[in-house]
Amino acid sequence: MEPARNVSPSDLSPEGRQLLDAVRRGETVFVEEEEGRAEAALMDITDYRILRAVMHALAAGLEVNPGGGLPDSKLAGDTGHQERFNQVIAHYLGRAISLSRAAELLEMAPSALRDRFDRLEVPQRIAPSGAEEARRDVQTALNWPGESS
Repeated sequence: MEPARNVSPSDLSPEGRQLLDAVRRGETVFVEEEEGRAEAALMDITDYRILRAVMHALAAGLEVNPGGGLPDSKLAGDTGHQERFNQVIAHYLGRAISLSRAAELLEMAPSALRDRFDRLEVPQRIAPSGAEEARRDVQTALNWPGESS
């Protein structure tokens, strides 16, 4: 596999920076040929990591314990960004953690993660799986700065 190419926003033309701003707002930008065929897609890095994590979880067969949760200690240390997303999303899809807990572990508001999941069509559970998960969700919501319903 070819290594990824990194560029700085300052390397982009003014039009390129406008496209980057659109991507940062959650838009996916398709680069098309004159015939209208899409050649490439530009997307927000968090959306990209979520989609990669979903594919990783599905390819691995969601090998998680649904009742086991996901302690912070399992994510401690030198876990890279993508590996963190892989673990959290696998545990969410495998019903081991709630959306609120997943958002907490990914350091984002539950509403922001829910919005991303809606946009990316990631399956969501509407309700907690039990009383303990509901208590954790309420505690997460109460402790999240700026989160409101």
